[in-house]
Amino acid sequence: MNGMFCGITIAVSQGNLILDPVGAQCSSADTIYTFAFHSSENESTRMVACDTDGVFDYSTFEAARALAKQASTDVFVFYREILQRKLSVDIWK
Repeated sequence: MNGMFCGITIAVSQGNLILDPVGAQCSSADTIYTFAFHSSENESTRMVACDTDGVFDYSTFEAARALAKQASTDVFVFYREILQRKLSVDIWK
């Protein structure tokens, strides 16, 4: 396996960053960012794609990107824990 990918969505509503917004929050948001991150054992986590909807300034984008990268770390830890559990169960079958 060369690595894993995850997607993180951030909405900005009235200057507040909302991690993993629900539909109603997306509908009323000023800006929506969707970031894709890649993580592998050989490399650190890096952003590989980004989609934006709405008007924003660069400082808001950077704050959203930083929050998304931090959240992606938690997602990748979760992925690895699940894979380790699955592998340990499969080994003992």
